[in-house]
Amino acid sequence: MEMIMIHKDALELFNIKPEYIHDLLLTIFKTNIFKFNKKLYKQLRGLAMGNRLAPLLAIIFVHKIETTIIQALRPINFLRFIDDTFVITKTLEELEILFTELNNAHPQIEFTKEEPTENGLPFLNCNIKKFENGDFTTTWYRKAT
Repeated sequence: MEMIMIHKDALELFNIKPEYIHDLLLTIFKTNIFKFNKKLYKQLRGLAMGNRLAPLLAIIFVHKIETTIIQALRPINFLRFIDDTFVITKTLEELEILFTELNNAHPQIEFTKEEPTENGLPFLNCNIKKFENGDFTTTWYRKAT
């Protein structure tokens, strides 16, 4: 409800009361089922894969976690696309602190990290490489299948 109230004014522009959104979300979570091997199951935590609201709600939820931590720790750069994040900090120690704080933010959310190699660090469809002088270069990257 907290996130709904943050955007209360925008909702009311469309004559949508925050309570309606809250009630709608509760209904979705209570009737959250999925099918596996021709048998129906109730999803107990989160949303079932394939639920059209799942990506949007995941982005909103993770954004809330990240915003608090980013404001406190102030990395040089923090980029995210869906569930891929690219972070630049002044030191490796700051990066470790940020990573630890993100993983401590919620018991059901686990962030993973990928360390750069001499070839760089893949992010989305790019490979990003940093040179000794601080310059960066990007090349196309395709994950091995």
